[in-house]
Amino acid sequence: MIQEFVNFHKDKTTSAEGRLAAKYKNGAAEVERLQTSLLKHIRPVKSSKGFVPGFDSGAEQIAEALDGIEKALEVISSDIKAFVELCGEFSMDRLLKDRNKYRKTLGDAKFATKNATLREMRAGGAATAAEAESAPRVQEALAKQDRIEAEYAPKLAAVESRIDKAKAILAKY
Repeated sequence: MIQEFVNFHKDKTTSAEGRLAAKYKNGAAEVERLQTSLLKHIRPVKSSKGFVPGFDSGAEQIAEALDGIEKALEVISSDIKAFVELCGEFSMDRLLKDRNKYRKTLGDAKFATKNATLREMRAGGAATAAEAESAPRVQEALAKQDRIEAEYAPKLAAVESRIDKAKAILAKY
C-alpha cells in the first residue's frame, strides 16, 4: 500500500500528499545508500574459529544514522497508512467532494425554506416570516429541511472530522 501511495503521488510534488510521498521515497533512498555504505566497511577479522566478518571504525556512525532514518521512515509509513485509512484512497479528493456535496444539500434545503417563506409572505399576505411559517407550503419546506439536516448534518460532521485528521497528518510534512 505504501509503494502504491508513493507511485500515485510521484509526479505531484507540490501537493501535501506528494510531499509525504517524496519524504518516504527520499528516506527509503537514504536507507539504501547507507546500507550500501555500511557494507563497504565490512572487513575480515581473525577469531578463534578463523576469519569472520567485522566492521571497521567508520561503520558505527553509519549504523547510528541508518537506525535514525529507519525510525523516521517507520513513522512516515504509519502516517501514510493512517492517511489512506482515513481517506479510503490515496488522496483527500473523495472526502472533499463528499463534504461539498453535503454542504450544498444542506444549503439548498435552507434556501428552499427561505424561498417558501418569502413566497408565502408575498402571495399569502403574511406580514412577517413568523406569520408565514404557519402556512402549509412553509411547514412542508421546514419538515423537508429538518429531514435533510437530520440525515446530512452527521455525515458532514464525520467527513469534516476525517478531513481534519488527514490534514493534521499532512501538516507534519
